[in-house]
Amino acid sequence: MGKLQDFRIEFERPGATYAPGEIVTGKVILTLSGTKNMREIRIEAKGEAEVHWTKQRRKSNGNGSHRVTDHYNGSETYFSVSNRLVGATGGESSATIPSGTSTYPFSFHIPQNIPCSFEHVLGFVRYTVKAVIDRPWRFDHKVVSAFTVVADYDLNAHRNLATGLSDEIKRRFRSCCCLGNAGGIKAIVKSRVSGFVPGETIQLDVSYDNSSTSVEVKRMKLYLYKELQFFASTPFPDKKFTSDVVKKVKIGGPFPKKGEKSLCIEVPPMPPSKLEHCTLINVSYKLVLIIETSGLHRDIDRSYPIEIGTVPLYYQVSGQAQPSLVPSAPPIDQVTPNTQLLPHQQQAASQPIGFVVMSAPPYMAAGAPVHQMPEMPPPSYEECIGGSNPIADPNEKGMIGSNTQFAPKYPVYKFPMPMPYPP
Repeated sequence: MGKLQDFRIEFERPGATYAPGEIVTGKVILTLSGTKNMREIRIEAKGEAEVHWTKQRRKSNGNGSHRVTDHYNGSETYFSVSNRLVGATGGESSATIPSGTSTYPFSFHIPQNIPCSFEHVLGFVRYTVKAVIDRPWRFDHKVVSAFTVVADYDLNAHRNLATGLSDEIKRRFRSCCCLGNAGGIKAIVKSRVSGFVPGETIQLDVSYDNSSTSVEVKRMKLYLYKELQFFASTPFPDKKFTSDVVKKVKIGGPFPKKGEKSLCIEVPPMPPSKLEHCTLINVSYKLVLIIETSGLHRDIDRSYPIEIGTVPLYYQVSGQAQPSLVPSAPPIDQVTPNTQLLPHQQQAASQPIGFVVMSAPPYMAAGAPVHQMPEMPPPSYEECIGGSNPIADPNEKGMIGSNTQFAPKYPVYKFPMPMPYPP
């Protein structure tokens, strides 16, 4: 019986990054030291989302109390495909695979309305291909590989993002001795837009006027936060919230009494806002500006929501509305999870999963100006920040490379962004 020397999956596209509605192609490569009998070789492709976390509580009984761990879970499946690549024919119970290296190509469609790939310790949206060597009377050999799905979040479909941020801050200071008026500070905070893509630089301009004779501006800080919400349905509905600093920048003094400072953060590779078509995970971003002052005075703290997309804001040009896009790929069977949705999940769940006719975005409505993408080089695709996660179940028998790690790739724009259209 031949020994298995190599068993792996290779995607045809470098980087294994796809858009919803595309065809995923690749090959399963098998190398044997001799002939081997098996029922079949097949691939199992799946798109799914899962969340999981634990909570501890104390439970009382007749002998006192003890600590109990509750597991909260949620899952949904976007598609599931199984294709047989080679197997027994003509009534035979098994097929013989020759020694050496054999290659088996595969392809399958992925649906149109599916969420962007996402990885986190508390949950994921993951797309995988598993290759299985089905062996009679023995554990199957299995190997799994993940690919990235980048669902477009077009910032141009949200015109309000082109207006940018604008905020006025006023703070009066009190004297510590007699609680009298010690002057104050006035600041105007602005940004060019409020929607960004990875690779783009967020620039927050702070114009300030400090009229206090005793209080100084010591430092300005800008934080980019990623806020996540996870929703579980079992054993009963629950949710979990996390807020993490993605990047930060600070400017130290001395600061003149009047001036203007710019705080800049380059957006790293990370998932788009909202995670559309997923009812288990929500992604949002915000900027937090902190102006530190001297003495015992409370720092100035402001928060500004922003959107992270996959398609940047671009020029406005006049013209005729473009026709709607109609995907040419045929529909495939869908696997719909049988779970009870939370009330706030109903709207997202009502979005159909599958191949649908895409309607024109708001900026392409009849009679409205058309926003055409200027000639720009394509983005690169880079692994998201935050590290990778294992994608194979270590408890699954026969799995090769059970510690296989995966981090999704997101589009990164490494060139100057065109100016957005005016509000």
